[in-house]
Amino acid sequence: MKKLILILTLLPVFAMAQPDVIASGGGYDESSSVKMSYTIGQTVTATVSGNSAIVTQGFQQPEYVIVKVDETGTDIELNIYPNPTFGDVTLDFTKMPKSDVAIYLYNDAGKVFVNDKINSTHYSLKMGNYPAGIYFLKVTSKNSEKTYKIIKK
Repeated sequence: MKKLILILTLLPVFAMAQPDVIASGGGYDESSSVKMSYTIGQTVTATVSGNSAIVTQGFQQPEYVIVKVDETGTDIELNIYPNPTFGDVTLDFTKMPKSDVAIYLYNDAGKVFVNDKINSTHYSLKMGNYPAGIYFLKVTSKNSEKTYKIIKK
């Protein structure tokens, strides 16, 4: 009887150690160059990003995040470098709006890291202390709004 109670007590611990998941959804698709499978509800163990792709390894992807970037107006043009970066990023405006310019730096979860006004064609964005990941830089003026992706390694 004691052995049965011990087994029943430890059963949930052994069940949690299994890399299985009871998923609510998922799927599989492939093309000539890419194979992809996904399961909704599994955990992620690591994320690696490259020049044009982000790969999350682990059991499967837990969810998809789709970001739509809207642009309006044409009075903002700038160069952002270096991107990807390990530290600071330079913003050089090649076309600066006549109205006030505001910048917002935020991550994919929507957490705002920078909210600043700019009145110069050259700006240094301090990112050295931010964690590695993908950030979005929204640049707005009275008539324009553009969003840029910045990768922090």
